[in-house]
Amino acid sequence: IHQYEDFYPMTGAYNECGCSTHDEGVCPGREHCSGRSTAINIPLTKGAGDAEYIAITEEIVSPALEEFRPDFLIIAAGFDAAKGDSAGEMNVSSNGFASMLRVVMRSMAIVGHGATRVVLAVEGGYDKVSLASGVESCLQVLLQNGGGASASGFESTRRHVEPKSASKAVRKVISKVLKFHRGHGWNLERQCEPPLGCPT
Repeated sequence: IHQYEDFYPMTGAYNECGCSTHDEGVCPGREHCSGRSTAINIPLTKGAGDAEYIAITEEIVSPALEEFRPDFLIIAAGFDAAKGDSAGEMNVSSNGFASMLRVVMRSMAIVGHGATRVVLAVEGGYDKVSLASGVESCLQVLLQNGGGASASGFESTRRHVEPKSASKAVRKVISKVLKFHRGHGWNLERQCEPPLGCPT
């Protein structure tokens, strides 16, 4: 999930998908994936906030995790999307970062892993106040839900921010990303929706 238009390094369009097979060692960048795509880019324009980021995490990132079923989840935890950051131009609050983390931890629980297999590697974030606040909020989520919590132990972020309140522009991005990657080997459907239907 990243700022895209007129923002360094100007890569990461929704159709830059990586590839699972290579032709003579060259991996084409756009729309030429052979087999399942290996990168899911979600490009945003400046100004996106909690509702947009949480909708993307709920509707794209979480289903991808549940389908891929990783043994470990290593998150490059950059906070330059925080409101007030001097480098980024986004508006994510510390509660927004915490809510996104709850979503992906819930997905790890759904596929049989708890919080013990989620690693946050802090990188990025250039406003000391928002960086500290974001890190603190995510650490609180880890501490509250550690020890291999079950899927039912993670409350839905819909109780905090309604994903459907995301802007029309971001809903279009979500639709494009889902359509593109479903054509490149992904299903991207939620495995279940807490609290009903999830394994405990």
